[in-house]
Amino acid sequence: MDEIGLSVSEDEVKKMSMASPHTSTHISGLRRNNSFPKSRRVQVKPKVMMPRYVVIDISEMHLLDASAATSCFGQLAKLCEKRGIFLFAAGVLPRVECMLRSHEVSLKFEEEVEWKQSILLNEDKQNGKLILFETLFEALEFSERLLIQSKSRHVHENIMRSD
Repeated sequence: MDEIGLSVSEDEVKKMSMASPHTSTHISGLRRNNSFPKSRRVQVKPKVMMPRYVVIDISEMHLLDASAATSCFGQLAKLCEKRGIFLFAAGVLPRVECMLRSHEVSLKFEEEVEWKQSILLNEDKQNGKLILFETLFEALEFSERLLIQSKSRHVHENIMRSD
């Protein structure tokens, strides 16, 4: 998470651990008294510039079960939404797409098309879902368009203020 500029609080780590079917194992790090060992505690770091868009290439992911869809991708999408980050998944294979859509980790196809069109029309709205793209190129191009659009909007606002 640190690689993309996301810092996670201890409460958020507990919530994610509790959502996992492997909650009380040695892997989760959660003890019977609901505390984490000192080595697993999340250290608060100085503020870093957060990314606005994160693209995950999952083209090599051939299978995904329901618990991974909701506890991994669902939690990551919600975490990104809280921080104003849009989460895009690229190269999604049909089986994985079906699992993500059926467990409401991503939008239904029609809703996703409408959301993509509305966000390109400057309606900056988070949805807490993973947005799917057929290819990595499409996801990167969409992110680039949003980035250029947001930068040009800021330039326009600054020009209007200075007049």
